[in-house]
Amino acid sequence: MQYNEALANIRKDRILQVDSALRFMEQVEKLWLSPPRPDTFRGQASLEPMRPSLTRDGGPAAKCSAERLLYLEKTLLDEFNRRIPTGALGHRPDYWETAVLGRHHGLPTRLLDWSELPLAALYFAVAPKERACRDPAHEQGPAAVFGTHGDRRFMGQVRESYGSEPWSLNDRGPHFFIPDFRDERILPQRSVLSVWKDPALPFEQVTDEVWCFVVPPAYHRTVRQELDRMGINEEILLPGFDGAARYVGWKITDAEPANA
Repeated sequence: MQYNEALANIRKDRILQVDSALRFMEQVEKLWLSPPRPDTFRGQASLEPMRPSLTRDGGPAAKCSAERLLYLEKTLLDEFNRRIPTGALGHRPDYWETAVLGRHHGLPTRLLDWSELPLAALYFAVAPKERACRDPAHEQGPAAVFGTHGDRRFMGQVRESYGSEPWSLNDRGPHFFIPDFRDERILPQRSVLSVWKDPALPFEQVTDEVWCFVVPPAYHRTVRQELDRMGINEEILLPGFDGAARYVGWKITDAEPANA
């Protein structure tokens, strides 16, 4: 059901299958030869509609009324904001900054994560779960890399362009912006964030400029290994002890031969 729903609003000629990282980049580079072309990418471990964490299934504002959604969103940002140390940014962050910082640390927001780097998005699509699985048959299902394109603004232009608060957009969107490097994960991931007026709508219903690269579960493990050989892994994309620990855990399990 989710598989069909995720692809229902994407043109069939823009749905491609990926069996290796090299093949994926060949497909991307072919698309780059003529506009319109994807220049912003999002990896998802499951092939489902692109809703922000605030409103997706299991999110705090899933299937809420517009009024309830706004209340929950503001409450989440207020609660997170008061936990940010005063000296962390040198000033008390506004709602936009709080949403960006919170999103990069797992806070449910209306922002949707993307990357300028196709291979970073591919990594997040096939990233190992909490416990790496040796048997590809036990993978959860198809992963996906979504591509899109749109003009990007810098964080300093956000308030002027989009309004003073994330929920104050005056048009349908979507809009893209590049956050300031206030978190060590933003730069290596080449982070891009998107926002649109109604976060209850999945991204692919807001714009028709969407491509989808489907990664069948049988290829997840080999694509992870291929990306690691290219220097794309958790230790690089998630700097710090968390990323290093998860990478080492993967190296000792998933990277080993399946019959070792």
